[in-house]
Amino acid sequence: MSPFDVHFNRAPLDAEVRFIRRHPSIGGNAHMGAMHWRTLVKREPYYADSVHIVQNERTVTLFEGEYRGGKLPAYVVQIGARTVNGIESFCKPGDRIARGATFGMIRLGSQVDLIVPQRSSFEIRVRPGETILIA
Repeated sequence: MSPFDVHFNRAPLDAEVRFIRRHPSIGGNAHMGAMHWRTLVKREPYYADSVHIVQNERTVTLFEGEYRGGKLPAYVVQIGARTVNGIESFCKPGDRIARGATFGMIRLGSQVDLIVPQRSSFEIRVRPGETILIA
């Protein structure tokens, strides 16, 4: 996400919030410039020299829902940038949330990663560097 993106984060599926874990920064939030530059010029691997992934303030939220009749866990990792003024969660463990509903936000600069187990029935419809728009 760039500073020009909307920093409200949305649930990836209809699910129950299983846990929310906050991790403070280790020595202050690092700059995300290396990753942003590599993404802009399409130079892989995009995450090379990106210490912010493990150093910066972050919140991990586990959503547990269903996909085609089976359980599907989805982890959303909100990572704060150097300029971040906080990561907020608008839900708590045990809450039910609809796909696309706002569950949190990151103030001023961020990265959001979605982690799901690989399934042969998944079809990836986005490519690295694309911007996702919610209608």
